[in-house]
Amino acid sequence: MEDRNNSYVRKAAKHLIAGGCAGFSEICIMHPLDVIKTRFQIQGGSGESNMYTSILDCFKKMMKSEGPLSVYKGIVPPLLVESPKRAAKFFSFELYKSILNTHNYTGPWSLVLAGLGSGLTEGVIVTPFERVKVHLQAQKNKMSEVGVYVCIPLLAKDANAIIYLEYCRSLLKVCVR
Repeated sequence: MEDRNNSYVRKAAKHLIAGGCAGFSEICIMHPLDVIKTRFQIQGGSGESNMYTSILDCFKKMMKSEGPLSVYKGIVPPLLVESPKRAAKFFSFELYKSILNTHNYTGPWSLVLAGLGSGLTEGVIVTPFERVKVHLQAQKNKMSEVGVYVCIPLLAKDANAIIYLEYCRSLLKVCVR
């Protein structure tokens, strides 16, 4: 019995560590493109003209006016959530898959259901962090003038409505994948 529990703990640890490493690597590599994407999405609003003409133009302008670390604005929330999120997703996928297998649900549909369950689990974890990340990325200040603490009033002010709407959007995005 003890060997079986140790085996389960080792498998769980393996999936948690693999997911955590995958999430950390993804954020470190992809975050600059996410910042640039966010800048393109928010440009041109409220009477502004389009500030950026291409990805390279956006990158150059950010480097010149905001500094070299500007492409890492808003990275703290994703780093705080991505490793645990991916760890939970890897772990929950394997957990849902084993639960389905113990009830004799096997084959491609068991994988679909396990994936759906792990995606829903991910949506619950990521929603508030996504809101903070986008708010930080939208700030056009120098990196030294930006901080996570500026998001506390934002979340306190519109926490219920925003978190619910973001969760619904995230859930839809996960289900469509």
